[in-house]
Amino acid sequence: MRRLIPGHNLSKEEINLIPEAIFWLIVARLKVSFVPSGRWIEYFGRTGIKGQSSVFPNGAELKIHEIPIVVRGLSLRMPWQSTCMVESLATHYMLQKRKVPHKIHFGVKKDAKNKLEAHAWLSVGDLVIIGLENLDEFIELRPIT
Repeated sequence: MRRLIPGHNLSKEEINLIPEAIFWLIVARLKVSFVPSGRWIEYFGRTGIKGQSSVFPNGAELKIHEIPIVVRGLSLRMPWQSTCMVESLATHYMLQKRKVPHKIHFGVKKDAKNKLEAHAWLSVGDLVIIGLENLDEFIELRPIT
């Protein structure tokens, strides 16, 4: 289990995050699968943690680096496909619990067949911690704080 991500040995703190990350990945996957997107997007607009701060309570500044490592590593090993939205939601729940200010961003682009493709990513301040893949190809819609 120490090699959740190839080339990265998990710290004790990261190992301790595994059960919580599994729980939130399951919740996020169920939400994305069964709840209409308008309802949970509206929910984020009402309950997201607003504001940007560089001071985090209870050592949370360390968690903003550990949580995405664990969420991303576990999402690759789940028996279902964990999309960028699932990873962003799971990370959101974990950061929200720790009262870390963050935003979920949504973006779109046209693919080779001229169809819209969507992407979600999560940032803490100016640092994108989930969903960095091909980020520069997407046009951001409206971040949800």
